[in-house]
Amino acid sequence: MNAVMVSQVEAQTAFADGNQYTTYLFVDSAQMSYYDVSGGVSSEDIFVRVYLNILRKSDGSIGYPPERLDNIKEILDNAFNPHDIYFIYDCEEHFVDDDDLFFGGTSFHEPNYWACDWYGFPHHEDGIDIYLIHSHVSEGTYPYTLRGLGEGIPGTWFITKHRDENWEDYNIESEIIVQKMGHMFGLFRTGHGSQLNPLYFDPYPDPPPYSVKFDCDVLEWVRADPHECPEHAGNGAVCGDYIPDTDRSQYLLEDCDSDYACSNPPDPQDYQRYRRSPFECTSDPAYPEFEDINGVPYDNIPFYNFMSKSEPNCLNYFTQGQVDVMRNFLLTHPTLSNVTMTAQEVDEFCPCIEDDEVVISENTTISGDETMSGTVIVETGNRLTVTGTMRMLPGTSIFVERGAVLEIRGGLLTKRCEEMWSGVQVQGNSGKIQPDYPYTNLASDDAGVVLIRENGTIEWAINAVQTRDNRISWPAFPDYYGGVVDSEDGIFQNNKWGVGFMQYDFPNKSNFFRTFFFGNPDIPSRSGVSIWRCQDINFVRCHFEDFSEHGIHGINFHSWIHHYNAFINIPQAIKSESSFPFGSELIVGSHSTQHGSNYFLDNQYSIVAGGTNFALGLQVINNDISKSANYAFSQSANAGVRIVGPSIFDVTRNSIMHQSSGVWIHNTGLYHTDVRCNSIFASHPNTGANYGIYAALENRLFEFKYNTFEMEVCGPDVKLFGSATYPNVCRRDVGRAGDPARNCYTFEGNPQIITEGQTSEFDYWVPEEPEHPCQIPTDNLSDMGSNNYSLALTNEIDEPVCGEVSVPFNLDSAYQATLEELYHLGWDFGQSDT
Repeated sequence: MNAVMVSQVEAQTAFADGNQYTTYLFVDSAQMSYYDVSGGVSSEDIFVRVYLNILRKSDGSIGYPPERLDNIKEILDNAFNPHDIYFIYDCEEHFVDDDDLFFGGTSFHEPNYWACDWYGFPHHEDGIDIYLIHSHVSEGTYPYTLRGLGEGIPGTWFITKHRDENWEDYNIESEIIVQKMGHMFGLFRTGHGSQLNPLYFDPYPDPPPYSVKFDCDVLEWVRADPHECPEHAGNGAVCGDYIPDTDRSQYLLEDCDSDYACSNPPDPQDYQRYRRSPFECTSDPAYPEFEDINGVPYDNIPFYNFMSKSEPNCLNYFTQGQVDVMRNFLLTHPTLSNVTMTAQEVDEFCPCIEDDEVVISENTTISGDETMSGTVIVETGNRLTVTGTMRMLPGTSIFVERGAVLEIRGGLLTKRCEEMWSGVQVQGNSGKIQPDYPYTNLASDDAGVVLIRENGTIEWAINAVQTRDNRISWPAFPDYYGGVVDSEDGIFQNNKWGVGFMQYDFPNKSNFFRTFFFGNPDIPSRSGVSIWRCQDINFVRCHFEDFSEHGIHGINFHSWIHHYNAFINIPQAIKSESSFPFGSELIVGSHSTQHGSNYFLDNQYSIVAGGTNFALGLQVINNDISKSANYAFSQSANAGVRIVGPSIFDVTRNSIMHQSSGVWIHNTGLYHTDVRCNSIFASHPNTGANYGIYAALENRLFEFKYNTFEMEVCGPDVKLFGSATYPNVCRRDVGRAGDPARNCYTFEGNPQIITEGQTSEFDYWVPEEPEHPCQIPTDNLSDMGSNNYSLALTNEIDEPVCGEVSVPFNLDSAYQATLEELYHLGWDFGQSDT
């Protein structure tokens, strides 16, 4: 197909003479340069960001109804989408509330319309703003387009009146809004041309009656049906590839000289001068001269690009020439580059929530990559299985009702947009025992279940899973506590909170086996698992890393955390709290040789407990607790194990390394408590003050025996601090006849046991013939020292009671493989050189 260059005169009469050119060729008669849009316009999809703004009075009254915005979107989409021009609408409703926009209460006041650039309204620099006004407040006012494609911020202002034949209709819900958007994309009105317009003809009746139209066939004005706007009507397609707008061709536009600069608009009544295009303003020195992709100045733009008059009966489609001009403008105009989006940006753009609820009313599997259009409801009796990727919009949730199952089997629940989604809420039945695996044939009043297998993942949620339903109002709300979360080889990552359990008084069948909890410091992720008043939620071979508060946090709960669990880079890796009169029972580790050690690295406090005075209380057994040389010791106090408040506890056979305090107990009350058989080491020179064991205030039955200390930095190995009110920092006897304490101290310049404040005197039992010299502390009352205890000797020696030694921390192959895969994908938070 060959482009043909024609003169202005030939172009003026081409269609009347029957010359049907196959390309859209336009001529600047002064320079004889041509503009061929058919060969230079890309066929790629074009995406345009659009904001819909409603103008109202300050009290929010007399505004265009926001519930009708979808009508406008549909009209625009129907007109532009066939030409691969797509609008990306903002999900929010935007309002401009200002009484100054109105006269006499209801009449709309047009702001400074005559200026080429207008910055008065709130606007968005990354999209086109459409401003809408209610039809009933603008009687007699026709729609206008402001802030077009000149130097100013792109935007469109639509002012509309009601339709003459029906007050209740809206002009902006007609083809008029399409015509106005066309103006934004480079289609000018007839009066917006210049003297180079080959379709400039005189005379034109002034004022032009509705009964007149211009007929290109005879080159004169003829009578016309006022509601007729067919394709071949006056100034229609037979005159060129365009549809004309309001005809003001007889009003020539003079150059934008200093007398008529856009910044100094002339008398609005002087039509000859003020009806200028924004591109005419480029001749003003204040405006740069824009050029398109072909190097053609925009003020020499072709003129076969007009549209129909602003009436609801105008054509509702674009001709190919108009499409080419619009696409060229969108792809090349420097101002419009701010409002267009790439395909990748669109893919990443957050779509609007289209449905209030997406109801799963039958067994459903999501195996592909799907974005949910709203909140998902898994109804009673149904199972939603996710083996692919299920994307959720901001503010949406997944609700799993009683008797329903959400199964994530190798699938992924994630966000669709930059903002996080709300997460999963699973209903329970606080008055009924939970169902058993595999959770088939559930009764309608059984607890709902979240079942995770085969590296099923939940990510980017505010609360990954909660065992409640916040749609339920009080007082029925607690009745729906007790949902089941059963995770084996599951992954929770990049969530603000992980899994939250509400009170449930039956044994809880939820469990976590080989499940990974990864936080994100940039969110920040606060907690991996939170448990309130539940029992028997256990953790085996799980991994917690990079949370800003806790790995596991429980109140009045009973749990067993054992066999190769790992906690890394968390302020309080495990925290147990209680509220009177309830207590907690927490077992961290195991005496069994069949169970491996738990592993704690670079946590401020690895285990924090208080109020563990229920049943066996707190047992910390066979754990590996350490800090690397990279840990920021100077930032805050830290400890391997910290126990505060009335507690029963047994801290046994742990390896505790490089802590400011190995074991820190404080005011634990009148219960029998032990710290025994632990290896407590500290060799990092930057750890600051180091205590192997630090006990303060009332710990009346606290005893420390069979521990080994290697505090290579400043000690002491044991520090006891009391007061006049609480002098009983430890038992009256540490050890007894036949069973001496047998702690092995560091020596080498370190104090062994020091007492500060007011402490009760106690006896520290040692063997008369010690197996190791390190078992005999010095600087005590027996040695005329200053510390408030005396040595007591015994000959009968019983074997130390320490229990079995667990298998050292060693990840099994499945755990290690998943962990290495996650690290390979970028999960390097909290890794340290050790």
